[in-house]
Amino acid sequence: MTILPILKSVRLFKDMRRHWTQQRAQQGPQQRTIHRHCHTARPLGLMAAGAGLLLGLNLGGATALAQERISFEQIMANPGDLELNYNYAMQQADDGYLLSAAATIERLLLKEPGWDRGRLFYAALLYRLGDYQAAERELALLSPDRLPEESQDELSRYSDKVQDKNQINYLSGQLGVGFLYDDNVTGYVDDGLIGGNPSEGDEGYYYGARMMFRHKVSRLNDTEVFFLATVDSKQYQDLSAFSQTVASLRAGVEGSRGPWDLSGSLLSRFVFFDEGHYLTEYGVGGSALKVMNNKTKLGFKSHFLAQDFSNVSFNGIATLFEDVRRGYRTELSGVVEHKFDARNRATASLGVVKKTAKYNPYEYNGLRAKFSFKHDWKNGVYFDGDYSYQWLDYKEVDTLIITTGTDPREDQRHYLRAAVGVPLRAMFGSDKSYRDESKWKIEGSAFYDLRNSNYTPYEFENSGATVKLIWRFDR
Repeated sequence: MTILPILKSVRLFKDMRRHWTQQRAQQGPQQRTIHRHCHTARPLGLMAAGAGLLLGLNLGGATALAQERISFEQIMANPGDLELNYNYAMQQADDGYLLSAAATIERLLLKEPGWDRGRLFYAALLYRLGDYQAAERELALLSPDRLPEESQDELSRYSDKVQDKNQINYLSGQLGVGFLYDDNVTGYVDDGLIGGNPSEGDEGYYYGARMMFRHKVSRLNDTEVFFLATVDSKQYQDLSAFSQTVASLRAGVEGSRGPWDLSGSLLSRFVFFDEGHYLTEYGVGGSALKVMNNKTKLGFKSHFLAQDFSNVSFNGIATLFEDVRRGYRTELSGVVEHKFDARNRATASLGVVKKTAKYNPYEYNGLRAKFSFKHDWKNGVYFDGDYSYQWLDYKEVDTLIITTGTDPREDQRHYLRAAVGVPLRAMFGSDKSYRDESKWKIEGSAFYDLRNSNYTPYEFENSGATVKLIWRFDR
């Protein structure tokens, strides 16, 4: 029950990276080619850091004694046994089948309307299912005087949370802080001069914040106006000039119309390095997803962004051509969202991208594919994985970078990230699985980022890991 396995794995990887760098400096051209192919195996070392999170933490009280599972046949044989059915519903909720658990308790409440313990659990299930008005009705039927002290606390807590959810205005968010290591800090900038430098790794700190404000449109209960703000910052120790902060703002309207989930918003994003502003994006975005059945949504997402780049300096070396990268970027993607069961869901998209720029060699057309998958364990423990692939075909030969050859630049980029999150209450083996997700959690993640290009200065490879503590809030 410690984060030491992750930190030790990251430190070991950093030492290995320094050893590889020293070896590469002593190798000839042919050996460096071999080294580059071997370099792709490095993500395995970073994934070990993420695995350390699972080894160091108690997954949902896994160290507790396993309880004997209740079978459906036992319920059929004892349909009126409140304690047995209650434990069976708890078991269903632990497995992620919240609707089945709610149905089990609802059946018994029809026969035993004064069963306060069951009604409190039923209200908690309705809250987790997102039916806040029904949860509020059930909680109103309960009296604190008839409940034990611990259940009184649960009643008070859920009453407050349901009241917040049913308010016209709702505020939520999270704060995060942690440690990170990136294997190639200096190659992040998409600049021929900077990208040509030998890669350097560094460790540092992560800070992040997210805030979401929602306002329900009174006459249209299924429509909300929202405002979302996020900030993520990487502060490196030795390579502080490459420390970066990314902030984004999004405001818009979303809701449902018949079988369609619709959304439209204004977007903006800002990227800063230690030496100053690097990129500003602003524009519009929208989505339309049709609910095909209770598991699948199918539709499209798009955005149109204006991009404004600035030249920046890194340890005395300035980027030269970032300002002529200014232009517009458009993306249109087909999207499929699918929920396999109560614990597993995935999203896949495939789309086209187009960028214009002041300098023609920076204009491109391309394709982008993305896939994400999430799995939830009991007690709020989760796995979150993302993969994206991007192919870009640039418009003209970049004679400022390439002095020989006649082919325009062509890039292929792969990005892979995997994360495991563990609520603090799960680390300490809490068996109150009907409670909503913990406000505090620890998340460990590892990523791998690769860009292959026929223009060698733009080739880029990076991998890294982050361990962070996250606090969620809502009001």
